[in-house]
Amino acid sequence: MTRYEADYIARTDGASDHLWEPLWQIRTELRDAEIKILRSGALRRLHYIHHGGASRINTHHTFTRLQHTLGVFSLIAYYCPDQEALRAASLLHDIGHGPFSHSLEGIEGMDHHEWTRDRLEGPELSGILTEHGLNPEEIWAYINGERPSLLRNSSGVLHLDHLDSLVRSAQTGGYLSIRPKDLLDCLTVIDENMQTDKETAEQLVLLIAEEAVLHCSHANIGVNAVLRQIAGQWLSDVKPEMELVADMTDSMLEQQLLSYPPTSARMRALLMESSRIHVTRERDQAPAHALEAEIDKLYFSVPQVEGKKITDISERARRTIADLQHRKGKYFVYWQ
Repeated sequence: MTRYEADYIARTDGASDHLWEPLWQIRTELRDAEIKILRSGALRRLHYIHHGGASRINTHHTFTRLQHTLGVFSLIAYYCPDQEALRAASLLHDIGHGPFSHSLEGIEGMDHHEWTRDRLEGPELSGILTEHGLNPEEIWAYINGERPSLLRNSSGVLHLDHLDSLVRSAQTGGYLSIRPKDLLDCLTVIDENMQTDKETAEQLVLLIAEEAVLHCSHANIGVNAVLRQIAGQWLSDVKPEMELVADMTDSMLEQQLLSYPPTSARMRALLMESSRIHVTRERDQAPAHALEAEIDKLYFSVPQVEGKKITDISERARRTIADLQHRKGKYFVYWQ
């Protein structure tokens, strides 16, 4: 068979016994359990959930939860090739995300952590895991950070879930200053934490800052606030079973919001006229009916250098993170 007769290299659906991840340029041989997980409905649904939520409406951030998941999995398999449970956890860490990812978090009943646990305990995934000697409880401990690992931790040290998001976002935005493949050569693992040199750590802090700027941008805040209002009304009026909402993709929810008369016009305007949405931090500059949006959390997990956080040894890194704190707080969103 010639290379022109072979199948496409970068498939996402578990049709092959290996996975090629194009951002990091990592080729991973897949275990039987991983192939079955990749083919499961729980994971396939993530290819129809946009990682950036509503910001895919008005920015280039159109990559999906599945693309991010495959990036994280490839990194885990690269650094921890023999940790079967951790590899499985990295494939499953985002399965609880509902339509539009984080955009609708905060609406009563929308809890991706709870939905993740529910899916792990459901017959499809629990059957795959137990068939291959994997413990769903151990998988859950990795996912929620109870068992610290390169996938997730609660220590404020950069882990691979966030690393993939930062690099993927920077690549999409066109401001990535280092090739992802070259970055791998600058990262090592010591005591379940990523370590690097000071220069690389400071570069990563700049990516962390850019991601925070994106989250606090008018482009991101505006469309997400409007979508949250529209979806909130539909949920309040229609009162669908939340289990059904949890299984929706972005397009499924879009169709509900477009076809429901009280939300149809606003949803169409959101999709087609997002440039009319304005955002301000000044209450007196916004009309009385403006929506309120609160940014109360930004992701500031930082890399380590010789066992110390870069913010403990670099004034530049410390100042970069400190300068972002003022972006937290209340914003006002309105149509013009």
